Parts: sequence; C-alpha cells; structure tokens
Amino acid sequence: MDTGILIAGVMGAHSGNILNGDFSIGLSPGVYVEKGEIRGHVKDAMVAGNIFDTMTISFRSKIPFILLPEACFPPSCSTA
Repeated sequence: MDTGILIAGVMGAHSGNILNGDFSIGLSPGVYVEKGEIRGHVKDAMVAGNIFDTMTISFRSKIPFILLPEACFPPSCSTA
C-alpha cells in the first residue's frame, strides 16, 4: 500500500443496516501508512459505506481483502 489507513480493529461492528448492507464502524486501532511505511496511529476515526459496493469494487479491481485473526503493531509484531 502506498498511502492509506490499515484497519487493524473496529468498534461497533454491529452498527448499520444489515438488509441493505450499510455500515458505520469506529477504528480501534487504525494505522496510517504513507509511501509504504507506517507513519503513525489513527485515533477517533470512523469508516462508513456499503459492504455490497465495497466487495463489488474489490472484486472488479482485484484489490485483495486480507482478514487477520489478530493484529499487532511494531515493534512487538511477530510472525512466529
């Protein structure tokens, strides 16, 4: 990723309209990435959208969704 926010966790994932796919979730935590490097943490931010639109765009553009069972942040990250 060149520039963006890595969503490592969410709060309120139950929020939204299940029938039409709308969602609104708080980031907890988020990581700001710039030029491919972690530049800092994101606090007090929300992500909103429609899951059906998000998945359609992802599949059409072949943007990978990576689901991780746990998130860790440097310097404590371990792949072991």
